[in-house]
Amino acid sequence: TGSNGREPNFPNTLDGCKDGSRGKYHKHGSIDRIVVKSENGSGFAVGDQITIEATVFTRKRDSYYADFYYSPDITAANWIFIGEVYASGSNGAKVLSMNSNLFLPGQLQAIRVNLRQGDATGKSPCSGGNRDDVDDIVFAVQN
Repeated sequence: TGSNGREPNFPNTLDGCKDGSRGKYHKHGSIDRIVVKSENGSGFAVGDQITIEATVFTRKRDSYYADFYYSPDITAANWIFIGEVYASGSNGAKVLSMNSNLFLPGQLQAIRVNLRQGDATGKSPCSGGNRDDVDDIVFAVQN
């Protein structure tokens, strides 16, 4: 979410999944940045181990979880759940990490981070909670 409640280039997802309508930038949970790193230090290839880092902003009093997803094809995004990280516990920005493998072929692949408030919405690549923030990052993979 941006300073006016929406982020630049809203909604920042491949499939039009929208952020929650009541979230405010750095007042509620916000995804500030997503970085994908190859463990081999070069480009991405099928079979590579990757590290995903999501810089998020949360408040200690709110309960947020970050769900990480992977899609091997951005033209028909099929989100595969990678894992979940508890994102609250302190005020301010923090970096959450998740490791995965690029296990399917596809030239342009994507990672999605869904920062959702509370556990009530459950795991979903597009949870739709009032204060949830969802962002994708696309990267090229050598097949």
